[in-house]
Amino acid sequence: MNSMRQITKREQSRPVVLDLFCGAGGMSLGFHMAGYEIGLGVDVDPPACQTHAHNFKGWSAQADIAKITDPQSFIQQHGLESVDVIVGGPLCQGFSRVGHGKLRLYNDPHYVHDPCNQLAQPGNSTTAIVRQPP
Repeated sequence: MNSMRQITKREQSRPVVLDLFCGAGGMSLGFHMAGYEIGLGVDVDPPACQTHAHNFKGWSAQADIAKITDPQSFIQQHGLESVDVIVGGPLCQGFSRVGHGKLRLYNDPHYVHDPCNQLAQPGNSTTAIVRQPP
């Protein structure tokens, strides 16, 4: 969805955001309005990626984040040296604490093995913000 570009720390003065479960780009828009550079939006849904790409200069990738085995290579393949902030708004079904979701919370692999966790590793300077549905 995106043509190749490179954003390196030396060239980029604004913090770079990686938006997971980006959808049409609501969280991207908020961060963009706050002065952040939207480096890449990632979603598994093709129409969501197309909409995000339209809204944010084409910087979108269609991918299942659970299948990203090497996060650093993934972002580099999309023209980013690194990211400063990882944001995500995962789907409600596997993450919701309301109703049945609350009852199966501790056995739900989406809760225990959230793929966002592999992208924000301890010891790096990346900030991770995940909006959990109620």
